Amino acid sequence: MPLPVLKNLNSNAAAAVTPKVTIWNGDAGDGSYTNNDNYTNDAPAEGSTVYVVNSSEDITTNLNQSSVSLKEYRIGPTYRGSVGTPKAPLKIQAERLVIDTKAAQVNIQGPFREIHIRRGSGRIKVGGGTANKLERVVVHGYTNQIDISTGQCNKLIVGRGQSNIVAATGITNDNPLAQVAGFDEIRCGSGSKVLTSSGVNELYADGKVEIDTGNIFNARLTEDGTLTTKTTGRIDGRLTMYGGVLDIRNPDTGNTFTIDAADLYGGEINTRHGDQRPTFSANASILGTVIFNLRNGTEVDIA
Repeated sequence: MPLPVLKNLNSNAAAAVTPKVTIWNGDAGDGSYTNNDNYTNDAPAEGSTVYVVNSSEDITTNLNQSSVSLKEYRIGPTYRGSVGTPKAPLKIQAERLVIDTKAAQVNIQGPFREIHIRRGSGRIKVGGGTANKLERVVVHGYTNQIDISTGQCNKLIVGRGQSNIVAATGITNDNPLAQVAGFDEIRCGSGSKVLTSSGVNELYADGKVEIDTGNIFNARLTEDGTLTTKTTGRIDGRLTMYGGVLDIRNPDTGNTFTIDAADLYGGEINTRHGDQRPTFSANASILGTVIFNLRNGTEVDIA
């Protein structure tokens, strides 16, 4: 027996909205983000996907557009202009930001949910915001020079390559179980480098990570990993070293550099360039060959 067909007789029912796709071409020549004539399908509207490709026209005026929420904003490899100016970022809101160009200058600020950087020119500045959750920034290898401005960023994931990432002070995360302020997680691939002025809860270093200011909770180093600390006073959780170097360069504050717990399978702990001596407060396990490269007269306390 066939089922009856039900008709919606409610004339007030909202029609389905199909998010539009529009492409920046800059044909108007005025650099305006909001000028319909600069796009193939008018200026971005709520829910739009925007492609910036096949053009060298700059986007430099009407830059504060954070009230419009986009689905995706993608800068492709065939774009050769500037998005934003060195002093004024393009401010937008999007679920995803993708930067895939080595030929463009990009200064852009969210909030975003995700940022993916596939290729960068060495002139990329990105930022999150407190109005929306920036879950992660993913740098997909290659050679990238990226500045991350103040705002929320839960995870920073940097692939193998020669990327250089600089993160400002004031990075936050929204993990209610986080133990320290700063990133919830940083992963740095071999050959890449992260310099952060904010702390980190979970650190995985296969490349070089430098903590300029901020605290560390858990840190894991591989054979190629280097962790350099400059102002943090302790590793509050657990240090796990399968190799690599822990380089403690903290100035003398009258305190020791305390490592709460450690599993040391190998690697080097270096204090020759700092004034604090390391102390292992509890549950330190030396499970392989570990080199202690200490400043003259320095003692190490291992519980």
